[in-house]
Amino acid sequence: MGKTRTTAALTDRCRELVQAHLWLVELHLRRKVPGLSRSGGTRSWDDLYQEGCLGLIEAVNRFDPGRGIPFVAFALPRIHTAVSRALWSDRSLVQVPRRAQRAADDLGGVRAAPRTVPLEHEPAGTAAATDCSERAAGDEPGPETVGARLRAKYEQAVGAAVEHESQVRTRRGDRRLLLERLASDRLLVPGEGHRVSLRRIARDTGSSIARVVQCEQRLRERIAHMLSQDLVVRRLREEARTNLLGMDTPIDDALHFELCELAERRFASAFLRIPARRRGEMVTRLVESCGRSVGDFVRVLYLSLPREQQDVLLSETCALAG
Repeated sequence: MGKTRTTAALTDRCRELVQAHLWLVELHLRRKVPGLSRSGGTRSWDDLYQEGCLGLIEAVNRFDPGRGIPFVAFALPRIHTAVSRALWSDRSLVQVPRRAQRAADDLGGVRAAPRTVPLEHEPAGTAAATDCSERAAGDEPGPETVGARLRAKYEQAVGAAVEHESQVRTRRGDRRLLLERLASDRLLVPGEGHRVSLRRIARDTGSSIARVVQCEQRLRERIAHMLSQDLVVRRLREEARTNLLGMDTPIDDALHFELCELAERRFASAFLRIPARRRGEMVTRLVESCGRSVGDFVRVLYLSLPREQQDVLLSETCALAG
């Protein structure tokens, strides 16, 4: 499909991040590319899904946690750009209905570009975020608003809830597929009137209506719990209530710094509660996510120790290394 784009080799951590967010690509195709169906294994779906995955990989390679932008909010525009670029480069991927073609001919014979439907969701009363479709390829995210950050936090919570509930073992083994369907067709869809009914999801997945209802309830409870424990979400909601602009309030430098401090405080508190073995793994992931070499980081820490502790640690490390 056009030119093949190459991507840098992914670390294990980046590969895990891609695997955990593949659902964003499918969500984008379902919501922003009308008339595209996965049924029948159409070539157009496979090609566009591949392009969306390349956009996701690009987002992983370019993501900088230090900027304070949630990964979901950072990845969605790049997935959109990759899919849109593919649509423009090969119009035959998506067949234009005859009625739409006749309407285009009536307007002068110029075929309209494939229409994309923005994903707009208003979780817990927040305003919809800036439409990703308005961003050109390669553009950096514009000034962030309170509503956009809340929406990104909600989407992040949905993804985390799906991951958490997918760990529950069931005899059927299709629990994750059902949870992802509930997330993409209901939890991330604006307005009850646009959501797929629970009965249809039950029919499509071969599940009982009771099972579908229970899974959605578990997801909603998990999402509500995570958002209620998030200090950043609390502060954003407070800012929206007290500011005249509400959800459209821009996040200035002062608020951004305050939100970073709240996130840092929550991370430090949770970090101290995990087992010591897991702390080492978390430190390694943290260093790699910052684009630093673990070896260089360890050397700096080693040189900061007193000479006596350096000798003891050196002996222990050499003994473990054999």
